Amino acid sequence: MAMGYDLSILPPNILTYLESTNISAVTQADDLDIFFHCWVKPDCPQCLSPSNQYPCSWCAVSQTCVPNTIYGYPFGILSPIKSSEICPLAWRERWEMRARPFSCRCSSMTFISVVVAVLATLVGLFLILEAFRLGIWMGRKWRGRREGWWRIGAWTPRWLRKRRKPGLQDSRGHEESGSNEDAPDERAPLLP
Repeated sequence: MAMGYDLSILPPNILTYLESTNISAVTQADDLDIFFHCWVKPDCPQCLSPSNQYPCSWCAVSQTCVPNTIYGYPFGILSPIKSSEICPLAWRERWEMRARPFSCRCSSMTFISVVVAVLATLVGLFLILEAFRLGIWMGRKWRGRREGWWRIGAWTPRWLRKRRKPGLQDSRGHEESGSNEDAPDERAPLLP
């Protein structure tokens, strides 16, 4: 028994190969026995079965069960992100890999697409909420505006405004923007 795995369930031809390679020399870093345990699984339900104690994943295009030790148990479906060589047909089928805890109907691409869609939906809802709140705030500001808010003096900083002489007022009682005292009165008739 290497690495604590049961070798008795392997086919006889694989057992003879392992015996001929001196199985006692297999180190903890070598995952040859995991490879053989995964490789003998004939279909996806057996490969991803909860009773399978080995870290195996199913490559759907090549119909093979392969060892998946790149990421731990719940994140094994994300292994194609790190390795394009995880499946026998390499980059051609890496996004069609299935892994536990998901079923044979959930590939890596499906899982990533769903996660991205959910996150994009949440971000979109947040942006809509913020736009709604901004609209409410702008509506309050609009209703609470002063008369003459559109004039330059209403929103221009104090240091940019022209200096006005106090006491000059127009007909409505507001201060005039011009400070020319020599100008004739506009209400006086032009002809005597």
